[in-house]
Amino acid sequence: MASAALAAFLLLGSSASAETEVGQGCRAEGVEPNRTLLVFNSSGFPVIQPVTPEEPPQVITAWTIGVAAGLAPLPQRLEVYRVLNEAQDYRKEAESATETVRAGLNSFPTRIPVNWTGYLGLYGPGGTFACDAHGSGQPAGYFEGSAGVGETRSVATKTDIGVPLRVTIEPDLDRDGYGDETQDGCPQSAALQSECPAVQPTVSSAKATKRAVMLEVAINAPAQVEVFGQIGWATPRKAGGERKVTTGISAGAPRRVNSPAVVTFRLQLGKAVLRRLDDLTPRQLLRARITIRTTDLAGRQKERDLTVRLRGRAKA
Repeated sequence: MASAALAAFLLLGSSASAETEVGQGCRAEGVEPNRTLLVFNSSGFPVIQPVTPEEPPQVITAWTIGVAAGLAPLPQRLEVYRVLNEAQDYRKEAESATETVRAGLNSFPTRIPVNWTGYLGLYGPGGTFACDAHGSGQPAGYFEGSAGVGETRSVATKTDIGVPLRVTIEPDLDRDGYGDETQDGCPQSAALQSECPAVQPTVSSAKATKRAVMLEVAINAPAQVEVFGQIGWATPRKAGGERKVTTGISAGAPRRVNSPAVVTFRLQLGKAVLRRLDDLTPRQLLRARITIRTTDLAGRQKERDLTVRLRGRAKA
């Protein structure tokens, strides 16, 4: 195979949001003694394409092998290789646990992060399961014996056998080495694999200053926090009745809080509010109705409402 073997057989783009299966879907009908088999497609290309900086890495989360009835159980393991040069030297980068494979369809969970051009391999210490590839046009790579992780082997091609191996690949958006679909409960954070924590904002302090409302809010988990509200009052009309006035207040653009913290928010009072406070005595009040809106790592929103009293400032 020429250097074209580095081209893509499968490309998982940044828009991938679900697991994908790659490999060869044949059923094992025989055993290759003391050989490691590598999966090629019909052009000899690899089945795992390297990601670009704009794309998420990938994780192999499971491998599947089908075996015909009548074949004895054999221990097998999934292996992943990287081609190093045009001379077709292959380095073993990773392997799964060794599992006992029996007749029928076998599927095993694993976790192998992959961010290179990858070739899937299959090896069994007592023989490697293989399928009949006559007429399929899909060759297999092979070398005699086995390789340890980090070791390099020269690979030959064989056209009459196939490799009954498929793997499940998932994106890894937060680059923590866990598949986003089945292994990572919080793919928005590399620090977490359990479910993204729910946010519970707690108001530590709320008070009115001369020109603003000041809040201290305790945030217990990473979140985006937005603080806003409104102040309303009524004024008499010359023709009788009242005119209702409502004005909004805000602490500005939503703020990202990356870890548990106590955060101070300042909601500036507008000119209309300040003028109204100047017309009220200290015994009279305006009420600022404020909402604290949090959005956690999983996109869940929670709102906390409170009221802050603003005393009038007119001199007696």
